[in-house]
Amino acid sequence: KREINELHQELTDLVRMSEVNWEKFVDSLVHMLALRDNETEEHAWRVMELTEKTAIALNITGTLLLHFRWGAILHDIGKVGIPDVILLKPGELTHEERAVIMMHPQIANQILEPLGLPHETLEIPLSHHERWDGTGYPMGLAGEKIPLSARIFAIIDVWDALTHERPYSDDTARVIDAE
Repeated sequence: KREINELHQELTDLVRMSEVNWEKFVDSLVHMLALRDNETEEHAWRVMELTEKTAIALNITGTLLLHFRWGAILHDIGKVGIPDVILLKPGELTHEERAVIMMHPQIANQILEPLGLPHETLEIPLSHHERWDGTGYPMGLAGEKIPLSARIFAIIDVWDALTHERPYSDDTARVIDAE
């Protein structure tokens, strides 16, 4: 029995080390966003914190909570594949520019899926722009076909967009025009 307890402890320690290493890796990916767009990085940290608090309030704990955190903070990692002229454009986007922006969930999936991150982590970056009525993107998922993590996160993402200025918000465009 003692050997089993020791093996269990060693396995537990390895899992914790693995989670710490993944956490550091995820942090590095987020800092990569700051090289392109500091506001996107700040947004990522804000929504990750609120996602974690919301998930805890919904009794989501343990490894699943960790995967929600990672998915939330990495939700816009696909924006690294969007040209600056579009990503940082003040004001409204053309239909063509909007189509490019709408590619960021698939780009995120192309970046994250090969890394071997848990499936639950990938759900938010891929599905956070899906809509209950099926009019979202990239897959047009509707209702409960949208992963729960992405449904929870979508509310948080909208809240953050409504409560913080972004480079592409109308308020920012007016400030730039006034200068």
